[in-house]
Amino acid sequence: MLVNGRGRAWNLSMTQTDAHGVHALLEQLLALPPTQRQAALTRACEGQPELRERLQRLLALAEGGDGFLDRSPFDHSASPTADAEAPGRVVGPYRLLRWLGAGGMAQVWLAERIAGGFRQQVAIKLIAQVPDPVQGRLSAERDILASLVHPGIARLYDGGVTDEGLAWMAMEYVQGQDLASWCQSRGSGVAERLGLFLQVCDAVAYAHTRLVVHRDIKPANILVTDDGQARLLDFGLARLLDDAPGGGAAAASTRTLQLSPSYAAPEQLDGGLVGTATDVYALGVTLYELLAGRLPWALEGSALATAVRRLAAAEPPPPSRVVAADGPVPARALRGDLDAIVARAMRPAPEQRYPDARALAEDIRRHLEHRPVLARAGARSYQLRRYVRRHWRGLALVGVAFLALGIGLVTLAWQERRAQREAQRAAAMQGFMVDLFRTNSSRQADPVRARQTTARELLDIGAARIQTELDQAPENKLALLRLFANLYDEFALSGEQLPIRQQAVALSRQLHGSDSLELANDLIAQARITIDDHAQAEALLAEARAILDRRGDRHSILRGRLLVASATNNYTRDLNRTLADASQAVTILSAYPPSSELARALQLQGVATAYSGKTAEAVAPLRRSVQVSIQADGDPNPSLAGYYIQLGETESYAYEHAAAAADLRRGIQRAQASTAENDFALVRARATLAVALVNADRAREGLAEAERVRAAAPKASDNPEAQFLLIQALTTSSRAKVRAGDPASALVDAQQAVHRARTADPGGSVLTTALQRQAEALVELGRANDARQVLDECDRLMQALGSAGPNDFNMLLRVRALLAQGQVEQAQAGYARLKPIEGDGPKAQTRRLQRALAEAELALAGGHAADAARRAQAAVEAARASALAPYLRSTIADALLIEGRAALALGDADGAARLLEASLALRRELDLPQSPRIVQTQQALAQARRAPQAAGIKAGRTAGRR
Repeated sequence: MLVNGRGRAWNLSMTQTDAHGVHALLEQLLALPPTQRQAALTRACEGQPELRERLQRLLALAEGGDGFLDRSPFDHSASPTADAEAPGRVVGPYRLLRWLGAGGMAQVWLAERIAGGFRQQVAIKLIAQVPDPVQGRLSAERDILASLVHPGIARLYDGGVTDEGLAWMAMEYVQGQDLASWCQSRGSGVAERLGLFLQVCDAVAYAHTRLVVHRDIKPANILVTDDGQARLLDFGLARLLDDAPGGGAAAASTRTLQLSPSYAAPEQLDGGLVGTATDVYALGVTLYELLAGRLPWALEGSALATAVRRLAAAEPPPPSRVVAADGPVPARALRGDLDAIVARAMRPAPEQRYPDARALAEDIRRHLEHRPVLARAGARSYQLRRYVRRHWRGLALVGVAFLALGIGLVTLAWQERRAQREAQRAAAMQGFMVDLFRTNSSRQADPVRARQTTARELLDIGAARIQTELDQAPENKLALLRLFANLYDEFALSGEQLPIRQQAVALSRQLHGSDSLELANDLIAQARITIDDHAQAEALLAEARAILDRRGDRHSILRGRLLVASATNNYTRDLNRTLADASQAVTILSAYPPSSELARALQLQGVATAYSGKTAEAVAPLRRSVQVSIQADGDPNPSLAGYYIQLGETESYAYEHAAAAADLRRGIQRAQASTAENDFALVRARATLAVALVNADRAREGLAEAERVRAAAPKASDNPEAQFLLIQALTTSSRAKVRAGDPASALVDAQQAVHRARTADPGGSVLTTALQRQAEALVELGRANDARQVLDECDRLMQALGSAGPNDFNMLLRVRALLAQGQVEQAQAGYARLKPIEGDGPKAQTRRLQRALAEAELALAGGHAADAARRAQAAVEAARASALAPYLRSTIADALLIEGRAALALGDADGAARLLEASLALRRELDLPQSPRIVQTQQALAQARRAPQAAGIKAGRTAGRR
């Protein structure tokens, strides 16, 4: 019996040594005056020497002016200081630049590498003087920690010990704000806070897979960069799970490392086993603070005393009860799921928490996706057991214990029934699938046929059975309908998937009601495969949108999916709406972890931006679509090839040619790694790469790629997609051949493309593109009259499609054709109809150069050689001075040819020869040997070289006549 200063008695006899009992006993000892504690300790622990030793150690630490949580375990006498002399000091291969901050056991400096032949800025942590045994352990941990490579973990690059005995670690220098400050400064909502927290969980989960625990997770050790990327710092305090399994000196040394009392798990405070659940506890406290805007408890007195007091007290109230009215998130957003998740993460017993960070993150994702969270399963019974354990005396006196037990039994029974239903559903689905395979196994009458049954055939068999079976178990039937619809989606079989989706919508409406999120989800899923019927898809999406609107759902993942489906449905009909829906979807889904839906939204946003004429602005969202797709679904994944191809094509038209070629090749690699069902994607990727290489003035490389496209393209087929792909292959090959200098072969491909396009796309853009390729080849071959007829048809089609004014490409071809026929005035009149070029971007620069060459040609044909020479020379100078100069060599060669011909017309044969030789040298680098442009330049050069001889002969004849 122990009596405190106020005469209150406590029974301190201990027959068990569980952590809760130790904490309760220590709390009671700390409540006594210091002079009475030793006597009380002796009486309470009589016959229990181990318990006495444990409590004596904790009591001594708690009574100190500062506990082990407040001081470094190492000698601070040699601790580095942030004085004026420290900058410039060399530590290992690094020079200190400026002081960044300090912790209890270290100083942190910004430093730069001065050895190794390269420059690198790092954060150097100088740890106070450490004893030799600990130095060896730090070195071993440093090597393993340096192997942690994750985008959410600041890298550890190097480390060692200075001559003075100071341990140092060189880490990645991360610029940003700590997690709490970042969210506060931006007024982040609950979705954005959870998204950042999930990034942290993913980083911790990665470390756990490498058998490393952090042991000191808190907002101060999490920096968020300006672009919203969370980075976890200070893995220098981590301990390997299998380090010093037998205890001893090494284990003791790890127990003395600094901790943060506000975030430390109970087992860290009472010397228990540290594991992945320890980090889960700290993550729970961090999440509590992030959501409630405050810690779960107030800190008073020394660090250890405060920590022990709060461990002995009741569990903290849920975040929803303590968040202020003007707090970071509204209390209503925290009630239920988030309160339960935080509570489970912070349970005192490690085995009752989430087992690791991955499990914690998965429960948060369940909450974000409106799925049941695991934390709420059994949470009520858990809380009831804890309550009864703390207050059983009072409950026994008033008889409340019986009521509580009754409530607990009802709750447990409800949980059990729910678990049984889930188990029955899983068993039913498993039984259905097993029976599906069994009835098509070698047991049936034709075992050979059974073994030859394909996965697609099994899918059809199973889908047919679902239609007629399981009516007595509608929940099981709905789950199987969704499963088989998703499987059909994997096979890209929209037609077969549609009746299953329709039945799922009807059953979902029956089971969950016409105002349920489940119905909205099924409506969106059906709409996504109904895009061929625009009106039907719009009706489905309108019903889903109405459900979300009535429920006040404006920013959920489901809302984001609806917007992506809407953008897809309007992709070929309403560009402005596609861009608006996709942009809104990007805003919503960016607040959640990376997903395939966000990647698709970014792609739609980028494509719609590009088709709106803002090609350069489209590159950024398309690049992000690739990054998000990799983050969400890994590399490779079924969508990644398409994202790379779209990005590369857009980069090509934005004149980022090097990036375009690289990204298109990445797309080709991913397409090659896919199944044969993605052969069309591979052909499209190669066709796009061929065009990009031609745009980059690498026509011969583009031709080689185009020939691969031509060989791989589908042959004659009734499949519309195959027909369009074959036409694309033909037009791509034709374009590459013209630019590489083989117009005769290009004309054959273009004529085939036109023939097929007249059937596949009469009056459409596919036919106009094929006609442009045909006209281009005819102009190169000198068949000007035929070229003009083709251009006339092409212009009529483009006008019918809504083209405003003459097309630059067509008009410049027409000018060349008219000049070839000697119709200079008609050529000048046609050219004068072109609208002025606006803007100063790469596309505008290139178009101005093309027009400058046309103006020089017109001047030369009109007998104005001096004007032609001046214009051509200006074009050469502008092209060479441009940042696009590496991609303008053909333009420079053409300008030099015109300038050389003008010089020849002016009687400057020597100057003409020099210009024509330069043009010929470029042409031989760019074109095939048989190129008409090479022949044309050679003829002009021969004429220039003959000119002096002809002038001499003429002069001699004149002198003779005299």
